[in-house]
Formats: sequence, C-alpha cells, structure tokens
Amino acid sequence: MDLLIAAILLVTSLVASAVTIFRAPQVSPIDEISHIDYVWRVMHGELPHRGDELTDFALNQWACRGQENVGDSLPACGTTDRAEFDIITENYNAWQPPLFFAVVGMMTRVGMMLTSFDAVVLMRLACAVIFAVGLVCLYAIMRRWGVPAAVAFGCCALLFGMSAFALTSSTVSTDAPFLLVGVGAAWVLKREARDEKHGWHIALLVGLLSALVKTIACAAVLVVAVVLGVTGLYRLLRHRADGWRCGFTALGAVVGVGIGTLTWNAYTSAHTPAGWQNPVLGVNTVVLESGELPFLHWLATGTSVFGWSGFWEPAQTVTYLGSFTQGIAALLLTAAPFMAVLVLSGPERKLGWVGLLGPFMVVMFVEVQEWLRENAYFATVFPRYGLSLVALTALCLAVALRNRSRTTQALTALGGTLIAVLSVLDAMGMGALSVS
Repeated sequence: MDLLIAAILLVTSLVASAVTIFRAPQVSPIDEISHIDYVWRVMHGELPHRGDELTDFALNQWACRGQENVGDSLPACGTTDRAEFDIITENYNAWQPPLFFAVVGMMTRVGMMLTSFDAVVLMRLACAVIFAVGLVCLYAIMRRWGVPAAVAFGCCALLFGMSAFALTSSTVSTDAPFLLVGVGAAWVLKREARDEKHGWHIALLVGLLSALVKTIACAAVLVVAVVLGVTGLYRLLRHRADGWRCGFTALGAVVGVGIGTLTWNAYTSAHTPAGWQNPVLGVNTVVLESGELPFLHWLATGTSVFGWSGFWEPAQTVTYLGSFTQGIAALLLTAAPFMAVLVLSGPERKLGWVGLLGPFMVVMFVEVQEWLRENAYFATVFPRYGLSLVALTALCLAVALRNRSRTTQALTALGGTLIAVLSVLDAMGMGALSVS
C-alpha cells in the first residue's frame, strides 16, 4: 500500500509539473534567470562569482522566453548584447551555495544525453523531480511518525494546493528542495521526540547539507535546534540526564550549518571583486538611515510567513480551481501547528512548537541577516523564505489527525485526492482567471 501511495504522489506531482512547464515557457520573476545562468555555468565546469554578468546562453533564453513583469526591458529573441537589455544583467545570486545547482546541472546533462528537450526545460524538469522526491520522502517520514497511510496521503496531497507548488516544481528555483530539507529537519526531531535516541550526527549532516543548498533553507533545522536546545536546558536545570541528548543534537545542527555557511562565505568573499556593490540592494529591502535601528520595522513583518500563500505562479495556471485549493491549503497549514500543540503531549509536542514558532523565527533570521549584512530591512518577508518549514507544518497536521476516527481518516484521504485532481486540472488551465 505504501509503495502504491508513494507512486501516486510521485506521478501526480510530475504530471502536474510537466504540464505547467510545457504550457508556461516564460521566465519566472523569482530570480529564475540567475538560477538558469548558475546551472549553465556549473554544467560547463565553472562557478559564478559576484560581479559576473549573465552568460550569452542565459541572455538569449531571457530574450526569447520573456518575463511577465519587465515589460519592454527585454530585446528581441536572439539578442545577447547586454546594451540591449534595459534591466540588471549581473548574476546577483552568484553568492548562493552550489549544491542545488550542481545536482540540477548533473540531471540536466543526463537529460540532454537521453532526450531532445532544450536545457532550460530539462532544468525545470529536474526541479520537478526534486520536488516529487521530496513529497515521497515527506510521506515516508509521516509514516515513521506513526501516521496512518490514508492521513499521510491526504496531508501530502494538500501541498499540491499551495501556490508554491507551481513556483518550486515547474521553474528553475532554489526552493525546489524545500520538502527534502524539511524532511531532514523532521528526521532530526524524530530522533528525540519519538525514538529518544542521540541524533547529533544526523543533525550535523542535515545542517551541513541545508547550508550548501541555500542559506535560508537552514531555517527548518535551526528552528528544530532552538526548540531542542531550550528543551535540553530545561531538563538539565531539573537534573535530568536526557537534557544532554537534546543539547548535543541541537549543537550538531548548529555546527553543521556553521561549517557549511562559513566555508562557503569564505569562498565567496575571496572571489568578490574589490568595491563590488550589490545591484539589487534596495529592490526588496529598505536601507536604514544612519543610526536608525530596525526593531520597530521587524514588528510589522513578524507574522508575514504564516499562511504559506501569495507565491508567484505563471499566468497559464491562474484559475478558479487553483484559487480554491490555495485557500484550503493556506487555512489548514496555518491551523496545523496550533492543532499539534493542543493535541500532542509529551516529547511529541515539540513538533507543534516547531511549527508554531518557526514562521516567527524565520522572519527574525531573515531580518537580522539583512541588518548585519546590508544595514537594511525587509518591509515584507516573503513566505517563500520559510518554505523549508512546510514539511514540518504538514507533519503537524498529519500527527494531529493520527488518532482520529476511521471516518476522519477516510475524509482526509478523500480531500487529498480532490486537491490532487484539482491541481492537475489547474495546471491544464481549466477555469482560467483573467490576470490582466
């Protein structure tokens, strides 16, 4: 049964993603052109560095595919002369860690040997595969938490309803591995909350890999580390020996993230040209005045990650069906951590606290980092910065429903099936909404 359900999730995800990829050729405004450029460079044996201009390949793809929000800033298809692009042509994401791009580049190379699809389509299909594998892994970790198959399926299928689904599974997006990263954090938490075993080595590995995928992807494992660290300290103050176990697991996560982040930062700093200026500084952020502190500004963004909605999606998939499923997903994923805190007891309640505190902590991670790095703040912290927490949030919902009646379990599976079907119809453009 588990293999069948995993196959259904995998195939549904890949079908919906593939339909969107072939129906929506345009470049996503969520940094996709910089990601395409990065993958292309890695495929040809080089890494981008700060100050590097986009390759001719990326410029040509940009001009030919177009991008919804830049109007006439792009020249005619076939143009690679940077002077013709009335838009930033530097790869402003060259500082990102390389693991995601290396994996996508390798998968793209294999695809080019086996098919006649162009490189960008194959890059997007690689992201679709990464998302689908993450969804199957989420189902597996739910089952390891003792969630019945019907409930696990329904809660996994709910994620098809997120507007983030189209962004992360049908464009070249560094957010594509968000479920895999979140499952890793859930695995770390499971070692303490269910198995009551040491998990420092797993936490170290998950932290290291998260840091090499994307800086903000570390949020999930760091939130778990904070909750475990506080739990460990509380236990030690009460003279409980198992406090050390929590503490070492939390330390392992922090050390793993630290090693990955500091190593990559050292590399990027060594390859940053003297006098380089961030070309996108102030685009999504507000630079602080001299002597101004950001703390009051942070209050306004504290809850902006909750809801997990408002993600960009291609115009071809903006439908009444999609709007409906997005609303359902946002409602249930917002309620899930509160349900888990109320329903769960004992060590497992930490899962609920991770889901509840995580969105607030992500905002602080993002704002503090921007303050220290650029002396700026985000007027809006976009929900995609907290995507690595979605797996843990879905797990909150699944575990909260774990011991419900068979009727509830059946309804959960039925609801998941409905969401899955509607997501495929949404990808096909049925019930299209006007976005003009």
